[in-house]
Amino acid sequence: MGIAYSILAASLWPLVAFLVPKQMLGTAYGLMQSIQNLGFAIINILTGLILDQYGYFMLEIFFIVCLEIALLAAAFLYVYNSFKKGLLNDSPAVRQAKQEQLLKMSLPPQILVNAITSTPVVAE
Repeated sequence: MGIAYSILAASLWPLVAFLVPKQMLGTAYGLMQSIQNLGFAIINILTGLILDQYGYFMLEIFFIVCLEIALLAAAFLYVYNSFKKGLLNDSPAVRQAKQEQLLKMSLPPQILVNAITSTPVVAE
């Protein structure tokens, strides 16, 4: 479990800075931390209830279902990102080239369109 969480944290937390405009980073990280802590609390309560009422076999089934949901969500995000030609799986060099291409487009000088989230980002 520790290794899996380390991999998740190493990949998920930096992704926030990549997807969210700079002026919203603090809010995004706070919201992400709050949702994560809520998940920890709910899963711990459910784990205790399942263990008390149904035993270890059903607890293992619960964990397997949670794993399947996580795998399906990861697969969906991968396919969705590929379908939308997103930047999440690109190398840094490819991402930089796409960002430079956006800068060269004939957009108003103060506003660029974030290629991933389609939200306005103020140019620096």
